[in-house]
Amino acid sequence: FYHVYYAYFGPPFAIMYRNIHWMMAAVLIFLLYPATSRSVKHRPGLVDWLCVVSSLVLGFYIILNWQAIAARAGNPTNWDVCLGVLLVMMVVEGARRTVGWPIIAVAMVFMVYAYFGTNMPGILMHRGYSVSRIFSYLYLTDGGIYGIPLGVSSRFIMLFVIFGSFLDRSGAGLF
Repeated sequence: FYHVYYAYFGPPFAIMYRNIHWMMAAVLIFLLYPATSRSVKHRPGLVDWLCVVSSLVLGFYIILNWQAIAARAGNPTNWDVCLGVLLVMMVVEGARRTVGWPIIAVAMVFMVYAYFGTNMPGILMHRGYSVSRIFSYLYLTDGGIYGIPLGVSSRFIMLFVIFGSFLDRSGAGLF
């Protein structure tokens, strides 16, 4: 209903809309995909519930503080950085559960590259970024985790999934 409602009336502030989309997706990922192959398949464990609670805390922090976050853009607090680290951990864990290790390896290489850019050879060298800048950028801007791919997922892909499910359930898919 969330996605259909905003498809008709138009989405709110981009990061807010994408944040709620990620929050709902994260809850589903952590409840439906077991943490390990040895986990009980149909009953979430303690780690799953911790991930769900963490995702909800991250999402509600942005929902409740979006005006303050927008007002201090470019000047993150220590709390913003800590929550940014937690969000990256949740996204990495969700990707591990759903996609697997290769995508995580690529993401980690780029985060390490962002931090250690001053130590890279030749044209790969850059001035490097602080931990604070990396994680606040990934958490609080629409160029990080709440960027274009999540925007496309929340605005378009989700509507096609809902429409396809409706067609399938109504029997129109057979036609």
